Amino acid sequence: MPRFKTSDVVDSETQRCTFAELSLSAPLLRSLQEMGCEHPSPVQLRTIPQALGGGDVIVQAKSGTGKTIAFCSVVLEGVNTSSSGTSQAIILAPTREIAMQISDELRRLGWYIVPVLDVACFIGGVPVEEDEERLQSKGAPHIAVGTPGRMFKLLRDGLLLTDARFLVLDEADKLLDANFRHRAASCRAADEFLENPLWIRPAALSQFLTGARGGLEASAAMAPKKAKAEAKQPKAKAKGAAAPQAEEPPKEEKEMKEEEALKEEVKEEKPKEEAQPKQESEAEDPKQDAAEEALQEDAQMEDKNKEREEDAPKDSRAKVNAGAVALNLDDATLNAMPVCGGKVLMALTEGGMQYLLASARCSAGIKAGRYMYEVRILESLNPCETAGHGRAPNPRQLVRVGFSLKGGSLFLGDGENNCSFDSEGFFVDDKARRRASYKFVRDQTVAVLLNLDPSMANANTVSLFIDGQRASDPQPLPEALVGKPLYPTVTYKNVSLEVNFGPSPRTSLPFTCNMLAHAAAEDLEIPSVAKRKDGKGELVMPVGLPDTGYFDWVDKFLVDNPDFVELSDRKMLDWAWKSGIWKAGKYYSGSGDKPEASTGVPAIDDWSVGKIISAVAPTFPRKYIIPEMKANLVKSDRDEGLMRFTSADFHRKAVVIMGEPDQQYKEWIQKLVLEEKQAQAEAEKRKKQAEAERQRQQKRQQEERKRKAEAARKNYEAAKRRRLGEEVEETEEPEEAPAEEPEDEAPEEEPDVPVELTEEEKALKCRKPSMPDMTEKELARSYASFALPLKSEGFDEVAYAWGNESSCSELLKAWILEKKQTQRAEDLAPGTDFRQAWSAWQKAVQDWRKAQTDFKDPAKRRAFKEQRLEEAKKKIQEEKQTLIDAGDEEGARALEEKVEAEQNEDVDTENLDVLAVEDINDIGNGEPLFGQFQYEDWILLSTRYELHLLAHSFKKDLNDPDRPSFDLKHLSFYYQKYYRKAWNFSQFGVKEFEELVELLKDSVSVDASGHLKADEPEETPLERFVKLTEDNRRERQRRIDAGDETARLKFSRPQAQRGNDRSEGKGGYGKGGKGSYGGGGGGSGYGGQKRPYTPPPPAPYKQTRTTYGSGGGSYGGGGGGGYAGGARGTYGR
Repeated sequence: MPRFKTSDVVDSETQRCTFAELSLSAPLLRSLQEMGCEHPSPVQLRTIPQALGGGDVIVQAKSGTGKTIAFCSVVLEGVNTSSSGTSQAIILAPTREIAMQISDELRRLGWYIVPVLDVACFIGGVPVEEDEERLQSKGAPHIAVGTPGRMFKLLRDGLLLTDARFLVLDEADKLLDANFRHRAASCRAADEFLENPLWIRPAALSQFLTGARGGLEASAAMAPKKAKAEAKQPKAKAKGAAAPQAEEPPKEEKEMKEEEALKEEVKEEKPKEEAQPKQESEAEDPKQDAAEEALQEDAQMEDKNKEREEDAPKDSRAKVNAGAVALNLDDATLNAMPVCGGKVLMALTEGGMQYLLASARCSAGIKAGRYMYEVRILESLNPCETAGHGRAPNPRQLVRVGFSLKGGSLFLGDGENNCSFDSEGFFVDDKARRRASYKFVRDQTVAVLLNLDPSMANANTVSLFIDGQRASDPQPLPEALVGKPLYPTVTYKNVSLEVNFGPSPRTSLPFTCNMLAHAAAEDLEIPSVAKRKDGKGELVMPVGLPDTGYFDWVDKFLVDNPDFVELSDRKMLDWAWKSGIWKAGKYYSGSGDKPEASTGVPAIDDWSVGKIISAVAPTFPRKYIIPEMKANLVKSDRDEGLMRFTSADFHRKAVVIMGEPDQQYKEWIQKLVLEEKQAQAEAEKRKKQAEAERQRQQKRQQEERKRKAEAARKNYEAAKRRRLGEEVEETEEPEEAPAEEPEDEAPEEEPDVPVELTEEEKALKCRKPSMPDMTEKELARSYASFALPLKSEGFDEVAYAWGNESSCSELLKAWILEKKQTQRAEDLAPGTDFRQAWSAWQKAVQDWRKAQTDFKDPAKRRAFKEQRLEEAKKKIQEEKQTLIDAGDEEGARALEEKVEAEQNEDVDTENLDVLAVEDINDIGNGEPLFGQFQYEDWILLSTRYELHLLAHSFKKDLNDPDRPSFDLKHLSFYYQKYYRKAWNFSQFGVKEFEELVELLKDSVSVDASGHLKADEPEETPLERFVKLTEDNRRERQRRIDAGDETARLKFSRPQAQRGNDRSEGKGGYGKGGKGSYGGGGGGSGYGGQKRPYTPPPPAPYKQTRTTYGSGGGSYGGGGGGGYAGGARGTYGR
């Protein structure tokens, strides 16, 4: 690759253009636009392309010409934010203010980079403990900016770990000024940079960063001769590095300065003797040495850049057949659109497809020889994007060219089975990404050369050429690809490509090279293409039950049949993630059948991509498998799928996966389980090893810090005594060689424990999925309509993988019946009969509550009694007059005597036959049967009727003979669905539901299967529930009077209801307010009020919006909580 020399200085004006033309990424362009930077300055125009191309640049320009944005942009383009733990760029500045300014500029420019960019500033004036704590807790930032002294300390102490691609010296004239007092190895290296102005190359940079931790030896990586001379006399160098001495200041001022200098140099060893300066004749000329080194490095670079590929020799072997080498559309993604006879590749860009990578693989693989193919970007597309809270992958346009294994991932950059160059200038293999070439853009012809000829110098390498010139060094093939046929593959996004396999190249290389279409037949592998049935594509729809190994069977089918393409939601998400769309965590949410996409990209999250694929897939007669569990089990959904894939274009087959799995599937499952256990064991082992190594390194660092602190203390004391004029005993301490330092013994590795399957795991018929195949809600809605597929539906074939039709039919029937006993009816809706009965009950309760309130009011009770007597007298007079008119005077006298006797007779309320009372509003003395009801009795009365009505309404509304009732675990769900309020079991003060049933006996019970059962007929009069409640109240009271405290109720009242039943409160029981059972009103208790209670009008059954916890309901009073208010949304795509 070409290297820019010192003469390439940016100091002239050039014509103006936009930043978009400098091949900067979309996030960076967006930041520049928001900063108001549209056109690059002359400095930026000359600097950025050269630096992005891999060149070394020295910029000399006035202040304000945009140098900071120039080098910041280059650094940000080269930093990989997906990698963490080490700093990828080191930026040195002479002052704290400049370092802080650079940090701010980097953060502004990198605001939209995904993942988030980490920039840290390490400068003097900030406590070093803060920097150390930051590095220990968060690790090294992607970009480290700072002043030389602080940066050197962090590097030397091993806290700032680096794997830097970039080293920037900002304001080098100040950094390298002779008066700039520096002690860091990085600044001494800058001295060499000043004398021999060659930018530090990556190899030297790596040596520098490694040596920086060791101290002065670091400078040897920059200028060998001078560094070696200095290494022999490190103490003289340390002194020589000090600033020139000025006029001697007054003694006090001098002592203060010396004291401060000593504190600054506590970790620097003071020379024991003043080194004698060398004679001028003996001194070496550093500039001459640097020039010689530069010439040597130039010669080495020219030798390195010499093209080692040779012209292709004449080959008389038989060539591959014409047309045999082309793009294999059966081995391409569904958004890859070939045109012009397959020579041009376009991509879908609507409905979210602009975020997904397209990819296509060649029909021929290279086994031997050296061959190439070409790709040219014809157009770059910029489709519109919908704003979302997530960040779309960058860059917007991307091209990857390379090679992959047949049967491996179609996407270059995904896994170890491929390698590639991308348009951003990186080489990618096994998910490792490193800069290896220039960027390439529209209208540039890119040639990818694969050399598998063992007789050549570049054997088993791949190279990139742009417009006929080498753009990368030969990159060695990953080990996983060596010795295997490699298929040319192209992965792209938002571009149109011309793909040329030959036989003639579009652009000639510096040497002659055969193209793939002109290859020797024996050097290529061209798999045979299986003939399609009747020339049609194939469609397979697997049908299986949830959580019985359905998706594992699909995965095994795809392994056994790699030519099939899966069409499913889980595959769409996997495609998105491989295209760079961010995902939250390792697993997605939802279910295996319908996962939830939470990427923040609207077109992905609303499944627009799936709709596009559903429309496009039938136009390509390929082999598809559609593992949609719910859709394949429901006949109406199957019919919809068969309508898209017509019988004219596809052979349609249903495969039923039910029953006892075959032996091959069981072995497959055991293999997967064993691999999971092995992966877990390896992860646990690596975790333990990492922890042991961390503790070992931490111990060594602590010992090293103690040693250095002790040495610094001795040096400080010695320097202080010299300053005071005291004699210091000079003791020769032999220098400790690093190699002789005792090293901690490495922790012994624990022997690997063999991972084996347990007997239980060997007996598994299917794996437990990491997430359910279907959500409980979706399963409850649809399981009742599950049915086996039939040929009459339009299938060409219905196959049974694990059983026969009869056994699978019986299995499905039994499974559905079992689910009916345990699953909720999600789509159940209360019927009209329930609404009418519930409204009648609410009105009756309000009337009874009013009657009780009136009875407890003495004035109203007296007036009611007088009115009752007056009405009775009037009635008796009418009956008596009727008897007299009929001539039955004796009957009239008998009636008069009977009435008089009844009036004088007192009603025995204690021994009253409650169930025989005819009028519950008057038991004979004007008192209602419910006159003694307390808060708990009203609660029990309402609960008694609510559960009675719920049981009967469920049976009627569901109308399923197999489900006459429901399991108690679903009581709260159905209670909420019917009454629009929460089921509050805790208020009853009991632990088990059976104890509540005892309180509600004769109304509801629980059958043997654990289902709710109504003991009274549906047409039972409402008064019957009042009588049962009163009868049970009297029985409890008798037990309490007899000393049985277990009969006392322990209900928990709402906050506003607690206290004495007779206490005054804000409103009566059930009067508006907040917090009563069922969401009704609050007063402070049932009982006396300062004013008569006036009940509200009956609540309408419907209301404009649903309210929970406010308004009425039963016994809640207040403005009525109607049933059917507000609509409830359902999930759907």
